[in-house]
Amino acid sequence: EIQSDTPQMVSDETQREDTPPVQPLPFDGRKCQGHDGNGIFNISMLTDFILATNQHSAECGCAMDILHFDNKQGAFICEMWQCPRCRKVLELHSSRLIRTPMAEPGRLYSRLQPEINVRIAKSSRDHGVGIIDKTVGFLSESLGIKIPSPRNLMHIHEKVKVGIATLQEKRESENLKEHNAAVRSADGYEGDIEWEHDGKKCSTAQSPVAGDGHGNKRSFKNRHTGCQSAYVVTSGLTKKPLSLIHYNTYCCKCVRALNKELRKEGDMRVPVENYSTLLMAHDGKCAKCGKRGPSNSEEYMAKDAARNLLLDRNGNYRGDDTAVFVNKFHADNDTRAPKNFIQVQNDILEQIVDEIAEHLPDTNHTIKNLSGEFYDTRKNDSSFSGKGMLDNNRIRSICSDVRKAIAVYHENNGNEEERHKCLEQIYCIVPHHCGDHSKCSDIKYYRYLSIKTANPDWTEGQIKDEVVKSSLRFGGASMDLSDDGQQKLLKILSKRFCAKNIDRVAEMADRNSPEGFWGLTIKFTEGKRLNLDQSNYWKSILDYCFCKAGKGNVERTMVQLSGELGVEVLGTEKRAHENKKRKRKRDSAFKSSEIGKLRREQAKVFKALRQGKEDAKTRYIPGKVPLKESAKSKTAKAAKSKSTNKLKSCTKCKQLHHNARMCLMPVAQKKRETNSKMVNWYTDYDENTKEQASKRIRTSIKEDTIDWSNSKQ
Repeated sequence: EIQSDTPQMVSDETQREDTPPVQPLPFDGRKCQGHDGNGIFNISMLTDFILATNQHSAECGCAMDILHFDNKQGAFICEMWQCPRCRKVLELHSSRLIRTPMAEPGRLYSRLQPEINVRIAKSSRDHGVGIIDKTVGFLSESLGIKIPSPRNLMHIHEKVKVGIATLQEKRESENLKEHNAAVRSADGYEGDIEWEHDGKKCSTAQSPVAGDGHGNKRSFKNRHTGCQSAYVVTSGLTKKPLSLIHYNTYCCKCVRALNKELRKEGDMRVPVENYSTLLMAHDGKCAKCGKRGPSNSEEYMAKDAARNLLLDRNGNYRGDDTAVFVNKFHADNDTRAPKNFIQVQNDILEQIVDEIAEHLPDTNHTIKNLSGEFYDTRKNDSSFSGKGMLDNNRIRSICSDVRKAIAVYHENNGNEEERHKCLEQIYCIVPHHCGDHSKCSDIKYYRYLSIKTANPDWTEGQIKDEVVKSSLRFGGASMDLSDDGQQKLLKILSKRFCAKNIDRVAEMADRNSPEGFWGLTIKFTEGKRLNLDQSNYWKSILDYCFCKAGKGNVERTMVQLSGELGVEVLGTEKRAHENKKRKRKRDSAFKSSEIGKLRREQAKVFKALRQGKEDAKTRYIPGKVPLKESAKSKTAKAAKSKSTNKLKSCTKCKQLHHNARMCLMPVAQKKRETNSKMVNWYTDYDENTKEQASKRIRTSIKEDTIDWSNSKQ
């Protein structure tokens, strides 16, 4: 095998002055299988080969011809060219032959292989097309390029996984050191925690972090059906990931071993309770890690993440420059993971850190839960539905006003007077939206008060008319809620925001960095639409995103991963990454600018107009079609039917949006009954005309000939 980059002369003969005659070659390389396909070539090696063949042709006086074509090593192509006169042979290689620094798991050493094969496996991981079927289909089936077989690609992918895992461990240590350095140099740092571990004195930095869990499969209505889950902890200062915990309850090798044991039992059905006694030992590394599924694994992964920030895998102290003690943990309120996280670190450091660490709820998640409870209230109580009631825009406005009040208190968090003012402002939001401004106290946020203060001589009606004219939301219209409805909404606000928790909520904690990390993985999982339960591919994706997360780590990861695999970084790769870096910087600047915010708002409005959402609200009521309805074609007039989703009215006051049980109108008095005998219109006859009295009276009423003074008539 020839491994050099430049073409090699295989023949040792020297050209003589008396050149032999030109003779045809014994083989024709153009007839080899695969010669009609496409190939990936190293441009510099191809250029050197062309120069060498031209030089030799000039010396011998005849052109070289292809003798043999070989593409049995994946995407690697080897062509043998021979001179018809002097019989010298030159070989053209499409890429270099390399030996990766790490060996495939289960192997003792790394074998020599074409560089292009390693590049295909690495690039498929870089851009989220690492699935074997996609790689083969895109390159081989569509572009006609010879690539390694799926089995060979899987072996190369194992090397890439090892390289990514090695790089992830290095990046974790780098991020921890950078985080501690930023914390200790920050203004107002409270100092390290001094404690002892195994008889050694330790000085650990205390800092804020954020955490969040994730599953590899979509869950609908809180039904978790996947096998893998993960938990990430990010820095509150650098926003880079600090720790990543992964759980997997499935291993394909264990399933194969189990099936092998079941086949030994013959046709006998093995009871489910006896499965645990069957032998599931297998060669290689088991993919299972953790015994908890995605439905209840977040609490346990949070414990492992808390322990991982202080101790390594062997239980040893990480060191003063990398260990992290969390004093402020930003997380949502969905699970007890924050409490478990704090408790584990408190157990390790013991009484010295009592009453130091605390959980700060995520502001965005708190507002989202508030909005969700408003939606549930409207869904369960029909009195909040309808035009001018608790619609979607009204819910968003109320939540926006609550967030604004919390943001104002954030600047003076802890002040008793400001706390009282903040709670008052939150509790008066619902009456304000219902037209009751008696509790509005801040002129800065309420247009009604500003107009009333500016025009003290105006009447109440003039002030309200001016509010309607100048209002930017809902055209000045208010919600038409009863006192009972307002009390229900006020109860929701008072339950979530009170004097006990408003200080922690006003910290304005966020977990945007963990959410950004999970958003980075969406590119590789195609929005959780790929089934990655039966492999450890998702773990490799998480490790790779861990390496790339953070400012400047995208380019560094590309260079470092290439070094782990022994692949040279080409200038074309560097230029492509520079172009993407400039584009990311330009897009980030546009999104954070005022014009970018305006464009997003306009795009949202235009989308609603294009889809006809505003018109649909007034003329369309969505509903299910009963199975008993016919689906046969009919004319428009015959197919028109009465809507089954018509809102029911109250039986007392005949108004919409509530029922008789909730109606505030008093019960009407019953009509007085009378026993006076009425005229029997069918039996009483006139003696003279002998006609029915009912027909005669109806005719008299129409002709207006009744003498109302005659009591008998």
